[in-house]
Amino acid sequence: LDYEGEFYNIVNGKRITLPAYDYNEDVSTVHCFGDSRILSVFTNDENTICSHLQRKYGNKRRVVNYGMQFRGIERMLYQIKKAEIQKDDVIILGTDWSSFFDKNELICAAASLNEIKQFCDKKGALFLFVEIPSLYEMNYKGEGEQLLIRQLIPQYNVNNSDFKKIFECTLSMLGIDYIDLARLLNDEMRNDDVYIDLCHFTAYGNVIIAEELFTEIEKRIEIKNFMGSDKEKRILEDVTPNELEEQFLEFVKECIAEYPQLTTLTRYRALKEFSVLICVHLPRAIKGRRGFECLHSHTSKNPYHLSCYMHQRMSGQ
Repeated sequence: LDYEGEFYNIVNGKRITLPAYDYNEDVSTVHCFGDSRILSVFTNDENTICSHLQRKYGNKRRVVNYGMQFRGIERMLYQIKKAEIQKDDVIILGTDWSSFFDKNELICAAASLNEIKQFCDKKGALFLFVEIPSLYEMNYKGEGEQLLIRQLIPQYNVNNSDFKKIFECTLSMLGIDYIDLARLLNDEMRNDDVYIDLCHFTAYGNVIIAEELFTEIEKRIEIKNFMGSDKEKRILEDVTPNELEEQFLEFVKECIAEYPQLTTLTRYRALKEFSVLICVHLPRAIKGRRGFECLHSHTSKNPYHLSCYMHQRMSGQ
């Protein structure tokens, strides 16, 4: 449904993104699907997450806001399949794990997410799931947010970290890359309240979310473009398996040092993602070289086992 108003406009089923730029025909698109947080229901057109993201890109990429008032991965799957997805586009799906606060709902959501992932892969597009946290997940809360919690916590609390871990593990098993905004919004250095109610954001909240999305999207695009490139092949020709393992270990050490608050499960998740790269992608470039036999003997070429092995190495076990 379309809508025209002073602050809020929907055209062809999509909320308008401002400012409007002139784009080249070959420019890629960031398609933003999700619930009312992606729609940015409580801010005007100029202050939505997508509009702030568009400002970051200028005319380098087009940003389209498909957000709707309702949750539901099946509905988002339908939207994505109907959208004009092109090679090298980026598909963002933003909602939260509490949408699947039930085993049966999680199973259905996993099937739909897997279908979305396969659809995007066939299109040559990058798919990212964005976990959008509720106010209850925040350790740090501004003055206004503390007032909201005092008023509403007896009525509604979905802060179940165990279920969130289950959902994140499900995403990892499906091979779906995701961005958890909880770490960003928990930053005590933020200047103001980011929540306007239990789960929706102020204009300021939309700004810092857009900045984070921009950084994370571009980081993943850089990795995607590097994979299989001539530059990667040249690097792999000059590196031995033992050197590669040591570089990997050093990288993980740096990550853990930078984020000491990471849980063991989160570390395993990060290790697993890099393990898949090592087990699946790198061996094809260095097939036949000696040195990976030791690593594989500990892991049976299983990414999860490799994660555990690397974690043991990190722990000195």
